[in-house]
Amino acid sequence: MNPVNFEDMNCIFKAEGCGDLPALKTDKHIVSCWKMTEKEKKEFMKTEKIKATLMVILCFVFGFVVGCIAINHDLKNENTKLKDKIGELERTIDRRQAIIDEQYVELDSLRETVYMYELNGR
Repeated sequence: MNPVNFEDMNCIFKAEGCGDLPALKTDKHIVSCWKMTEKEKKEFMKTEKIKATLMVILCFVFGFVVGCIAINHDLKNENTKLKDKIGELERTIDRRQAIIDEQYVELDSLRETVYMYELNGR
């Protein structure tokens, strides 16, 4: 970077082996103005492009992670509902199986009665 003159400068600092440094000198501060070289501008732009690219990638990753968490939460809720539904269906199956078992016992008993009537000739 190279120091440059600016409107509010009120002094120029000089040192052996160094170029002039235009500055604004107050009781508490010294302010100088600098201009980037073309090489520095290119490097800065390259760095800024990298930062911008990283920001886009980070935003995408953040959005992706938040989306995955939200979907996972929704799937857990849906899974809980499905488990409840499965439990309800299993209880229904158990009740109906108990009815079928009772009817089977009654049919078996009727078959035995019919067989006994046929055997005894009545």
